[in-house]
Amino acid sequence: MDVSPGVQVLTRHWRFIVIASLLAALVAYGSSYLLTPSYSATGRVLVRARETRFLTSTGQDLKAQPGALDSNLVKSLTQTNSSLIKGRSVAEEIVRELQLDRARTVDDSILGRVRSFVKQVRNVVTAYVRYGFYQEPASPFDAAVSDVIDNLQVNPIKDSYLIEVKASADDARLAAAISDAAARALVRLSEERFAQDAATHRDFMKAQVDTSRAEVNRLQTAIRTYKEKQGIVDVTEELKLNAGSNESLRVDLRSAEAELAAARAQFDVLDDRLRSQSATEASTSTIQTGRSSTTTSATSPNRVYQDLLVKRAEVEAQVASLDAKTTSLRANLAARANVLPEQEATLREFERELAAAEETFKYVKASYDLAAINSLEGAVEVSQTDQASVPLYPDRPVRYLFALLGLVLGLLGAFSLGYYVDRGRGPRTPPGESIAVSTPLVPSPLPQAAYAAAAKTAPTGKEQLH
Repeated sequence: MDVSPGVQVLTRHWRFIVIASLLAALVAYGSSYLLTPSYSATGRVLVRARETRFLTSTGQDLKAQPGALDSNLVKSLTQTNSSLIKGRSVAEEIVRELQLDRARTVDDSILGRVRSFVKQVRNVVTAYVRYGFYQEPASPFDAAVSDVIDNLQVNPIKDSYLIEVKASADDARLAAAISDAAARALVRLSEERFAQDAATHRDFMKAQVDTSRAEVNRLQTAIRTYKEKQGIVDVTEELKLNAGSNESLRVDLRSAEAELAAARAQFDVLDDRLRSQSATEASTSTIQTGRSSTTTSATSPNRVYQDLLVKRAEVEAQVASLDAKTTSLRANLAARANVLPEQEATLREFERELAAAEETFKYVKASYDLAAINSLEGAVEVSQTDQASVPLYPDRPVRYLFALLGLVLGLLGAFSLGYYVDRGRGPRTPPGESIAVSTPLVPSPLPQAAYAAAAKTAPTGKEQLH
C-alpha cells in the first residue's frame, strides 16, 4: 500500500494539523463542562449466613427446620437482599426519608442552565432511541423514585457475606445520603419482615394454646359433672395399682414416676437460675474502615438467659412427656382390673382423653414459649457495616476522554482537509525543473551528452508560458 500521499500531506501541513488537533481537544475538553457531573458513593451491608430467618415463614432459624441446609442458602439470601434494595418499596422509602420529591435549589447561572438543557435533551433523545417516544413522570414523587432506581447499584461481593450499595447523584453529599438510606431501608425491611413473620407464628401458637387449654378445661368439667351425677367416690391411685395383676406395669409406673420427679426438680433449678439472670446485655463493637472507625453500641438479648429459657422449655416438655407416660400406665393398670364398674370404665375413658389433651397442651405451650422468645429476640441477619463517604471528585464525565476524543477527531479532520486541498491544487512541480524535462513523453535516441546539452538550452517554465 502506497502511503506516500499521506506522508506528503503530513509534511506539508503538519503545523495546521497540530494546531487544529490541539484546538479540537481543547474544545472537547471544555464541552465536558456542559454535562452535569455525577458523584458516586458506596456503602456496605453485612448478611449473616447463620441467621437465615428472613427466608422462613415463621421467623425462626432455618437450622430448626428439617431438610434446610444453611450453607446452601447463603448465596440465595445475599442475592435476595440485593434484589430487595433495587425494589420500588425501598426506593419510595428513600425518597420519603430524604424528601427527594421536593423542589431542590436550581443553579440559575448560565452554565447551570446549559447543563439542565443538555440533561433534558439527553433524556429525551435516550427515550426516543429506546422506546420511540418520550413521556414525563406522573408526579415529582414518581420521578424521584424512578431516578433513585436508575442510579442505585447493588453488587454482592464475591466470596463474602457483604453487599455493596452504590448510589449516584449530581451532588456528592446526596449520593452518600442515598447510599446510606438504601442500606438503612434494607435493614428496616429485614427487621419488619422478621417481626411480622415471628409475630404471626407467635399468634398462631397462642391460638393453639388457647384451644388446647379449652379442651383440657372441657374434659375436666365433664369428669367432675359425671362424678357428681353418678355419685361416684374417687378411689386412690394406690388401690387401683394394688387391684391390678400386672407387676411389669407397676415397675414401669414407679420408674416413670421417679423420672418425672427428677425432671420436675431439674425444672425448678432452671427456673431459679432463670430468675437470677438478666434478659438483655449491652455490647459495643468498633469497625475500622481505612483511617476512620465506627463504634456501635447495641443492646441484645442475653445468650445465657435465652439458653436457660430453651433448656427450661425442653425440661418442661420432658416433664409433660413423663406425666403423660405415668398417666397412660395408670390407665393401663386400671384397664386390666378384673372387675370394674361401668361408671369407672367411663371415667377411665375421660381420663385417657384428658391425659392426651394435657400432653397436647404442654407441647403446644412449649412451642409457644419458644415462638415468644424468638419474636422478642429480633432479627440480626442484616446490618450496615460501612457508611458511604462523601466523594471528593465526580466519576462522570471523564474529561480526559473528551480531550482524547477531540484530539483524534481534530487530527482526522485536519488531515482530511489538507488532503482535500492538495487534490484540488493538482500535482506540484519541484522548483528549478521544467515540465518538458521532468516528464518526457517520448524516449529520445540522443546520447547522454545530447541530453545534457538539451537541458541547458531548454526554455524555463516561465518562457514556455510566454
